[in-house]
Amino acid sequence: EIPEDLGTSYNPVVSKRSAGDPQDIKTAAKMLLGAQRPIIQAGQGVLYANSSEKLKQLAELSGVPVMTTMAGKSSFPENHPLSLGTRSSTTTDMVVHFLDKSDLILGVGCSFTRIHYGMNEFDKKILMQVTNCPDDVNKDYSPDHVIIGDAELVLDELIAELKDLLERTNEYQPFDFNDEIDTVRTQWLEHWMPYLTSDETPINPYRVVWELMKNTDPVRQLLLMTLEVPEIRSFLSILRSTLTGLSPGGNLLN
Repeated sequence: EIPEDLGTSYNPVVSKRSAGDPQDIKTAAKMLLGAQRPIIQAGQGVLYANSSEKLKQLAELSGVPVMTTMAGKSSFPENHPLSLGTRSSTTTDMVVHFLDKSDLILGVGCSFTRIHYGMNEFDKKILMQVTNCPDDVNKDYSPDHVIIGDAELVLDELIAELKDLLERTNEYQPFDFNDEIDTVRTQWLEHWMPYLTSDETPINPYRVVWELMKNTDPVRQLLLMTLEVPEIRSFLSILRSTLTGLSPGGNLLN
């Protein structure tokens, strides 16, 4: 029992956000546009910061492709031409292709945990990290450049700095990987199509995913699924496309 005279009043904690250091922003923008084949890894922090739209603006402005973590799934729309899909224990051919060829990875709202496909590839790349938690820095990797701050505020700053660089000098130009992404994605789907459209009995889980994709509207309908087998979640996470605006966690599939 709770004593009647026990004080139960509660004052909600006021959340605080901080932007990135201006010099760190300038350095990051030059590193991003100065790379040869950069990619972005979007984590759960993008969802917590409600900054999916800012991430999309950054990607479109710079032309840099985006992959998400499992927890960050839906932070970037997977029907977007710059989407590489989800990087997890299973992943897409787009992630494999672009991660292998990349020279720089910009992690936004992620802890850069050494896990899942390509974790050892990160050792070979230039790493930039945007996080609001200093404990994330140097946890599993030693990033080359770090911006401490709220993902939405930092993305706002990066967008402004990139616009300034692109308008003020001819030294930097946006990247154009759209055709390359589309080619890899097309070949990847062609490989999976026999499994997705299989008529075998009993029905295979890939066909279930395909039917869900064809018969649900990702814009108007929220699809809730209970997955008892981890392997099913693994391939569903890469084959079932999500749009943006979901709750942090990445386990609600739009």
